[in-house]
Amino acid sequence: MKFGAGLMLLAALLCASAARAEELPRLLPLVGKSVPASLVQLSAEGQGRWQPVSGEPIDRPLAEIVSWGAPAELVHGPVVFLIDGSWISPGLSPPVTKPAQLLRWSKDRLTLQRSELGQLSLPIEMVRGVLIQLPGDRQARDKAINRLIADGQPRDTEGDQVRLENGDQVVGPITAWDDRQLTVKVGEADRAFSLERLQSVVFDPALLARPTPLKSRMLVGLRDGSRVLVSQIERKEQHVLLTPAKGLLNDSQQYWIATAESLVSLQPLDGPAKYLSDMTPEGYRHLPYLSVEWPYERDRNVLGTQLRARRRLYAKGIGMHSTSRLTFKLDGTARTFESEIAIDDAARGGGSCRFRVFVDAAEKFASPEITGGDAPVPVRVELGDGKLLSLIVDFGDRADELDYANWLNARLVP
Repeated sequence: MKFGAGLMLLAALLCASAARAEELPRLLPLVGKSVPASLVQLSAEGQGRWQPVSGEPIDRPLAEIVSWGAPAELVHGPVVFLIDGSWISPGLSPPVTKPAQLLRWSKDRLTLQRSELGQLSLPIEMVRGVLIQLPGDRQARDKAINRLIADGQPRDTEGDQVRLENGDQVVGPITAWDDRQLTVKVGEADRAFSLERLQSVVFDPALLARPTPLKSRMLVGLRDGSRVLVSQIERKEQHVLLTPAKGLLNDSQQYWIATAESLVSLQPLDGPAKYLSDMTPEGYRHLPYLSVEWPYERDRNVLGTQLRARRRLYAKGIGMHSTSRLTFKLDGTARTFESEIAIDDAARGGGSCRFRVFVDAAEKFASPEITGGDAPVPVRVELGDGKLLSLIVDFGDRADELDYANWLNARLVP
C-alpha cells in the first residue's frame, strides 16, 4: 500500500509539473531548443534571467533570444494604433460597455483613459487611428485591423476617415468629439454621428508625423492584447519600464510603466536573427491546383490575418499556400535557417501540406504530412556556402483544400 501510494504521489507530482510547464511562456533562444520559463529579471542593459520549471536559472542577453512568450489576443476596444505599428488596448477590467467613452479627443491629443500602461495622452500626429468596436470573431477582428491600417495609408482624399458599423465611411476633418457623438465637416456642413454607430476612426495620413527610427526595436506584448515597439525594457521589482519611440512620452515621463504580471511576450526585432518576412525575396511562384492564385504574406497567414497555430499567436513569419515556392538570396552571413511549420488555425483543423527546404538545388529538409491542428514542428537547416534558400509547400492527401501553411518565426541565424 505504501509503495502504491508513493507511486500515485509521484505521478501526481509529475502531472502537476507538466501542467505548470504547459502554462509557462516559452523561451526560444537564438541557439538551442525552446523551454518553458518565467521571466524573473531584466536589466536596462538587456540582460535577462528566466526560471524554468526545474533546474538552474537561464541567464541570457536579449540579443541571444528569438522570443519569450506569445502575444495575447485583443479582448475589446477601443484599440489605438500608432504610426510605428504599435497598438494599445484599454486593459482587461472592469468590463467595457461603451468603448468609445474611454477616449478623450482634442485637436492635438488623444487620451486613452486606461490601459495596462496607465492613462495615455498621445499626440494626434503619432496616432494612425482607433478601432472602436472590436468584432468578436478573430478573423473578422484581424480584417478590421488590416482595413484600418490600409485606410491609414496615403490616399487621394484629404481628411480624417470615419467608418460606421454598417460599412459606410465619411471623410473630412473632425471638428468635435465628446462622450455622445463625433462630428465631421463634410463640404460646408457638419455631420454628427453617435459613438455607438462607429467602428473606426482613421486620422488624416497627410498630417501624421514620420516614425522616429529606434536604435534597437523590441516588440512587447501585454496581457490585454496590446503590442508596443520599444527601444528599451527594464524590470524593476513588480513593474516593467518601457521606452517607446520619441514623441510618444509626455514631458513628465521617462518611460511607460506596466505591471510585471501584465508582460506576456518579448521579441527582439533587430537582433542577430534576420526574419525572412523583413527581406525581399528573389522570387515567388505559385501553381494553382485549379484556378485560385495565392500570394504569400509577410507576418500574416495566406488569408492576410494574424499567424496562429494551436491557439497561439505569432508576430513574425510567412504565410504560403500549396503549391508554391519562395526563394531568398543568401549573403553568406547566416549559418542556419530555422522556423516552425504548421497549418494556421484559420483552417479549423483542415488542410494538409508537406513543407520542404532547398539550399541551392539540394533538398535539405522534407516534412511528413502536416495537417490542421498538429503542433508546430521545428525546422533547422544548415546553409553552408549556399547562395539561395527556397521554401516549398506541397499539398498533402487532402489536395489543396484549406492549405494555409505557416513558416513561423522563419529566420536566418548567424
